[in-house]
Amino acid sequence: MIARFTIPGSIQAKGRHHTVALKRCSCGKTTTAYQCPGCGNTSLVFLSNVKLADQPTEKYESFVSLCAMNAGVAQKTYTGVVTLKAIFRFPVPASRKKLKEGDWHTQRPDLDNCLKSILDGLNRVAWHDDSQISQISGGKVWTKGEPGVDVEIEYMDLTEAGLDLGQSTGTASAKPDQARSPFQEDL
Repeated sequence: MIARFTIPGSIQAKGRHHTVALKRCSCGKTTTAYQCPGCGNTSLVFLSNVKLADQPTEKYESFVSLCAMNAGVAQKTYTGVVTLKAIFRFPVPASRKKLKEGDWHTQRPDLDNCLKSILDGLNRVAWHDDSQISQISGGKVWTKGEPGVDVEIEYMDLTEAGLDLGQSTGTASAKPDQARSPFQEDL
């Protein structure tokens, strides 16, 4: 089964992971600051590291999930093999008039960070876990039209993926002559 959908609007690449130390003061207050906001004490005891929320990324990942659900992609219990293709369309800035529709976008954000935000947004929506993804292909291009992301997800059962379930031995093995690769069709 193949599912295709578009995520409209500007693209938000996955932000960097940031953590801060959570500390406790002798007065009982907890803080991430250098000194206690209650008493001003700087002798604080380390409790743990706390992840800081990257709100633009979290908002975009929620939007990705919503777009997938609106397109009818709701395979959150699917546990088979998944392939993903994504084309990121960035708007041509007014200062770069020489760029044509479809020219490669070779500046920030990085393609891998763009893909991470899509993968994390589709986790538990389009598949059970993103570890199921066996192949990813993606690209970044300029557009004079609407920016966005075109996504294609292919759900394959193990026989389509070229795997022998090895029912008599209890092991799975790849059959190289039958293994399907989306790159073969491009050659």
